[in-house]
Parts: sequence; C-alpha cells; structure tokens
Amino acid sequence: MTKLLKSYTNVKIISVKKISDMADADWDWRKDLVGQTGTLYLYKRAQLYRAILDTETHYFYTGRGLLEIENELITLRTHNTEYKYMILNEEAN
Repeated sequence: MTKLLKSYTNVKIISVKKISDMADADWDWRKDLVGQTGTLYLYKRAQLYRAILDTETHYFYTGRGLLEIENELITLRTHNTEYKYMILNEEAN
C-alpha cells in the first residue's frame, strides 16, 4: 500500500539528469520541469518512493525510485531520471 510520507509546501525543481539509455526524444520533455515550483508530495511503497509536484497549473508525477533528503535538497532517483528539488523558505518566490 502506498503511503504519504511527507509534503513540502514550497519546493522548486532545480535539476533533472538522464540516467538511462532512454532516447533523448522521449526523455527531453523533463528539462522543461526545471524551475517549476509548487507543493511536493512524497509517497512510499515498500522501499521505493514517488513524488507528485502540484503547481498552479498542473501535476507532475514521477516513477518510483530511491529517495535522499539532505538539508534543503531532495533527490529522487528513478529508473530514467535523477530529480533534484530545493525546499524553499516561505518568503522565497
């Protein structure tokens, strides 16, 4: 069963990195995510994690992967992509 682990109300995607041999034409749309901000929901199922970013205009769902949280940086490494999120303070834009 998937459980909500934690949510963060103000995060920004600061980088995406391709880590698989997926064709660039199929993967490149993820680059457009960099700079987007919103509420991040982290879910856990077994030993894997998934993220949902809720922006003002849409939701972005990741695949399942390995999670690392260090200070204000959240890294989620899925099969194809490494996503890095920065937790912003509430005054940041």
